[in-house]
Amino acid sequence: MINSNLTLWRFFVLALAITFYPSFELSAQKEKEVVEEKNSDGESENDEEDNLDVGDSILRDIGFDPLSDSFIENIKSLLFSQNQLDEVSQLIIDLDSDDFRKRNEASKKLAMHESPIGHLLVNLDEEPSIEMSRRIQAILNVRSKKRYTDVLYHVLGSDLVDFKNLDLDSLLVTSSTFDPKIYRKLFRAMEGAAVRCASKDDVSKLIKELENSSPSRRQISAFVLGSMGKGIEVNEPLVIFANLRGKMLHSDNFNIESLIDSLDSADLNVRHESARLLKLFFKRDFGFAAYDSNELRQRSILLWRKHIKEKDFNQSKADWSRVKASESYRVIVGKGSSKGGKYNLFTTSGTKSENDALVSSLSGSTSGQLTFDYFSGHFVVSGGPKLGGAISVFSFDGTPLWSVNGMSVSSGAALLNNGQIISTSGSKATIIDVLGRTLKTWEFSSPVNGFHGLSQYRFLCAHADEGKVAEYNSNGELIWSLDGLNKPKSAYRYQNGNLSVVLDLEKKKTDTEEIIAEVELVEFSPDGKEVISTIQPRGVKTITSSVKLPNGNTLIGTEKGLAEYTPGGYAIKVWLKTPITTLHVH
Repeated sequence: MINSNLTLWRFFVLALAITFYPSFELSAQKEKEVVEEKNSDGESENDEEDNLDVGDSILRDIGFDPLSDSFIENIKSLLFSQNQLDEVSQLIIDLDSDDFRKRNEASKKLAMHESPIGHLLVNLDEEPSIEMSRRIQAILNVRSKKRYTDVLYHVLGSDLVDFKNLDLDSLLVTSSTFDPKIYRKLFRAMEGAAVRCASKDDVSKLIKELENSSPSRRQISAFVLGSMGKGIEVNEPLVIFANLRGKMLHSDNFNIESLIDSLDSADLNVRHESARLLKLFFKRDFGFAAYDSNELRQRSILLWRKHIKEKDFNQSKADWSRVKASESYRVIVGKGSSKGGKYNLFTTSGTKSENDALVSSLSGSTSGQLTFDYFSGHFVVSGGPKLGGAISVFSFDGTPLWSVNGMSVSSGAALLNNGQIISTSGSKATIIDVLGRTLKTWEFSSPVNGFHGLSQYRFLCAHADEGKVAEYNSNGELIWSLDGLNKPKSAYRYQNGNLSVVLDLEKKKTDTEEIIAEVELVEFSPDGKEVISTIQPRGVKTITSSVKLPNGNTLIGTEKGLAEYTPGGYAIKVWLKTPITTLHVH
């Protein structure tokens, strides 16, 4: 039954909006919406000089006021010299010293250190001892409010920073402490900052950096050289691709065929990022997935080459600004309780914000699965009791576009490119049109959970009974699967292509029968062959949702609340103590 409150024109607005593929990502202007600071009476300040964009406002909240006289000096402490990095590395080693006084002294110094070192504590080459793990957790607890990695992320993207005052060498040293696979958002911010720091006098230094042992330093140096229009002679796919991206975003010395050629790279991550950039720029999707079989990939590559040829692409007039790394500022949190609204808005650093129009509109809809469709730029909310469920579609500004209720949609829903919607419940999928009419149904091989769209061609879900996660096309045909999993409850792909899966787990204390973890969140490489990280929240039975924060941490919602975890599985901050239904970062 269609919601009578919505007029027919909205149905066609939705169909047209999706069919003509609006921009994949919001423009920088929308993402950096000016935030008015409030005075003590709750009224807006009129002083224009005090107006900050969202990222700079977050910096102020954390304690780094971009308008203060000491701002530049304060942010210099965020970057390591090699000597400082060596000192921190030794302190971390001392946490496991046989000498109690040395362990204690190292703990105190690391807890009070004024630089982003949290990631160095949790990304160790070897599994720490029980004693060392306890000390690391204690240090992270003390440092939980400092959030220096968040500061670094927002500083590197700030327009208020004069990067000529920052040291390129220190930026490169600092980059070497972050794994690009885990800290993708931060790494992209570092690339942009390095371009703004560097000059032509640095070319010989950057060329020498291509031989550095750190992959991060090699990739950033290649990116900066590319931004200067300079090619490189190396055989490392990710470094070659970084140079190509630098040319694409900052130089005229770029050929679109090079990006299409990268779809056929031997490196999985290069293939994924190449496809993502092409989709963003051309607003097209020819079904390419970096982890597909070579046969399927070659079909999509041919379609891309044909599209470029037919489009008669003019390289000199291309505007690649839309594919520049976008910043993440806000987290939409769906709650099991309606107290304070079904949905709340937080900054990515964990500060509760005033709800915007979108969150206010979402709070008036059903509380369930929330997904963002990157092709249309719309949000899809689905859920509710059996035969009493609903699907609603909202624009990014919170305008309700479409709604249908009185149906079973317990397993999720997704938009199709023609304005139609796939709804799922149990093992059944139903395609409905904008008038709510059933057009087609099919049965999966077993009940599904967390069904949602990856693109106009692919849809992801979990099959707990079969122990697999799978991707299907809009005809219900299996395209790809990862098997041999322990009762997967849900699955999600991050922007870097990595696969996040909630799995059953029964982890007991070694000396008792007490169960300390019942579920775990495992992040896999895009093809599922490599485990990137594993997080086992203590004392929870259900993980309802998770998102990646720009600082590299993972925000996890459970039946008990919302907490932030490091890639190594350490809990560093509890955001909420109420059941969580869904999360989204934008």
